[in-house]
Amino acid sequence: MSVPFFLTIDTEGDNIWDRPNIIKSTNVEKLYKFQELCNKYNIKPIYLTNYEASINKEFQRFAEINRRNLEIGLHLHAWNSPHSYNLTGNDYKYQPYLHEYPNEIIKNKIDYMMKNLENTFQTNIISHRGGRYSIDNSILKILHDYGIKIDCSVVPGYDWTSSLGNPQGNGGPDFRLSTRNKYYIYKDILEIPVSTFTVSKYLNKISEKNLARRVFSKLFSYKNLMLRSKVNNLDELKKVVEWNLLNQCTHLDYIIHSSELTHGTSHLLKNEEDEKIFYDNLEIFFMYLSNKKIESMTFKEYIS
Repeated sequence: MSVPFFLTIDTEGDNIWDRPNIIKSTNVEKLYKFQELCNKYNIKPIYLTNYEASINKEFQRFAEINRRNLEIGLHLHAWNSPHSYNLTGNDYKYQPYLHEYPNEIIKNKIDYMMKNLENTFQTNIISHRGGRYSIDNSILKILHDYGIKIDCSVVPGYDWTSSLGNPQGNGGPDFRLSTRNKYYIYKDILEIPVSTFTVSKYLNKISEKNLARRVFSKLFSYKNLMLRSKVNNLDELKKVVEWNLLNQCTHLDYIIHSSELTHGTSHLLKNEEDEKIFYDNLEIFFMYLSNKKIESMTFKEYIS
């Protein structure tokens, strides 16, 4: 039986890590190269789309041209997504997490983006990833009310509590104890966690459900790998896949940002040479996947 493979793209503006006050989205106009490579290997990307990407006319055209080979989902950056609400005095600088906003504002922002995406792309939206991986029960309740069926915000093994949004807040989510396999995170919302692997010759001998594993992960240092491409990390990608397959994973969820798919719009690909190496390795990775019992599909196909 094939393992489902989900290729998820946080589709957003340029150089978001630099916290710009004016957000450009030129990267989403240059996705044809990436999409063509995906088409070549019958891989169906899921573009989890935020506000500035959704209003880009060229991205709208791209999505229409390739509508049979992709899915549009929801990705919400709370600090610049309508409706406007000044939480910190300078939200563009601090990039607060959605869960830090008042509940009414969370609802307003989700309401706006769901209607925006469905009207713009003429499709029903059933999938979501939180901006900065923000997710909690207050967000999930609202997502459920708006028909979201799949969330993919959880990144097992990773802890962002030290990465602040609101300076007066408690930082981001802590996923160190999260399971790597799918589960229902809220009522009928299915969580499809990002695929990860913890590099430790001791930790990986302990069952994920074992209390000793949880204690170990709290007390000792270790390295986490995510199923996410860098310029040249093909061996790491294969390691994440192999470990998850060996441990009877329910799925594989690959993550990347749209701005990381073309040079000059993130810190990842600095020039054309970096971009060439990146795509050469990505193609080798897709070829590697094609020789595994893995089937690429959209979230909509998965739950249909």
